[in-house]
Amino acid sequence: MNQAVRHQEPIAKQPIVSQRHYQAASRRYNADMRKSLWMSYDLGVNGDYEGLYSWLDDHDAKECGDSVAYFQFSYDGDLFESLKSSISEAITVNRRARIYVVYRDQDQAKVKGRFIFGRRKGAPWEGFGTNAAHDGADTDEQAS
Repeated sequence: MNQAVRHQEPIAKQPIVSQRHYQAASRRYNADMRKSLWMSYDLGVNGDYEGLYSWLDDHDAKECGDSVAYFQFSYDGDLFESLKSSISEAITVNRRARIYVVYRDQDQAKVKGRFIFGRRKGAPWEGFGTNAAHDGADTDEQAS
C-alpha cells in the first residue's frame, strides 16, 4: 500500500520570551508611559495644599497616611521632569516645599526614592539610636 507521505515544513524555532520580559520591553519603548508612584509631601505651614490636593484628586491618588499618597502617573520622556512640571503647573512651590517620590526602577528591579522638590533635612530621631552617624547624602535611595 502506498500512502501519500505528507511533507511538513520544519517549524522555525521562535525565541521564547516570557510575558514579564515582553511587558517590560513594551513599557520601555512606549512613548506614553505610566508609572506607579508613592509621594510624601511637606509644603510647610503656608504651602499650597489645596492646589496639591486638587492635583492628587485629578490623578485618582489614594491616601496612605499623613502626607503620603499613591497614584499612577502618565508621562512622556523623563519621569521626574514630567512630574515636576505637572506639579509646578498646579501648585505654588515655595522654598520650604519638599516632595519625595518612591518608585520601582524596572531596569534595575529595585525600589528607589528621590526628592523632586526640596532636600533632606535632619531627622528628629537623630542621636537617639546606637547606630553610627549617616552622611546624609541626597542621592537616590535603594531598597531590595
